[in-house]
Amino acid sequence: MLDRTKVVVARRRRLVPNTSPGQAQGRSPTTVNLGTSAAGRPAEAHASLQEAGASIAELARGGRLLEAALLSAMSSVARGRPEEAIAALNRLLAEAPPGFPGWTIPIEPLFEPLHAQPGFAGILARLAARAR
Repeated sequence: MLDRTKVVVARRRRLVPNTSPGQAQGRSPTTVNLGTSAAGRPAEAHASLQEAGASIAELARGGRLLEAALLSAMSSVARGRPEEAIAALNRLLAEAPPGFPGWTIPIEPLFEPLHAQPGFAGILARLAARAR
């Protein structure tokens, strides 16, 4: 899965060029760094995962539980834990109010490695049901 994540990160860098140091267009530095963390740079990976943990805690403290769950799933992917990521996404969809939460999951580049996981089809089905 790590090799696939490296491919996703490389493609993301081509498609979404940096607009400022550490921040890609429309992405927080944390999510950009999580993508970078899978690119084979252990020191940066550790720092990015630490930053993600702090961001998740801050989002949760601020009542932004949906964003915290989404970032938690991204962090799980970066750590090579697809089952944790799918569980976090399932919780997000179970707890989210009707509306837009989760609509970017199918197109999120950091979740591309999950597409081959058996549980991801269920997430897509839940999103389709929510869209009706």
